[in-house]
Amino acid sequence: ISASDNVNGSIAVVNQGKSHLPSGRHLVNWLAEDSAGNRTIATQIININPQARLSKTQSSSEGNLIKVNVTLSGNAPAYPVLIPYTIGGSVDLADYALANSADVTEGSSETEGTVIIEDGLKAALVFEISDDQLAENDEQLIVTLSNPVNAVLGVNAQHLVTITETNIAPRLSLSAEQNG
Repeated sequence: ISASDNVNGSIAVVNQGKSHLPSGRHLVNWLAEDSAGNRTIATQIININPQARLSKTQSSSEGNLIKVNVTLSGNAPAYPVLIPYTIGGSVDLADYALANSADVTEGSSETEGTVIIEDGLKAALVFEISDDQLAENDEQLIVTLSNPVNAVLGVNAQHLVTITETNIAPRLSLSAEQNG
């Protein structure tokens, strides 16, 4: 950002707002003032895209419904946020199906498509893991994100689901609260 006039030449420009902005759409006002006290303010629109990232790795036994969360690090400057995905790994189409409750665009399939976030910070890919009644080794379902619109890829753009025949120990969480 720069400013100049015919008398003083180059003039300092000062941001009248915050210097560090979160993701989203922002209006930034810039002030330029010459030595005679003449002032002008210009407004600039700044769009900062959030990071899109996947939830942590998980394991599942066959016959379960699994959810792979896609989250944004903050608000997008414009919606919808569209995030292409592909499915890979050692699984085949007999091992899983994309559930109707998945947040995907029309035309998305079991092997590739687009996650859609209409507003807010979160969407989910939901898969039905088939119980194929076959004794087999662990299989891997890998979700990979690429080239989002209205976002950028975060550090975790790949998610691994290990599908196992063995019994998985349940997860337990405890919390304690005190009034007073």
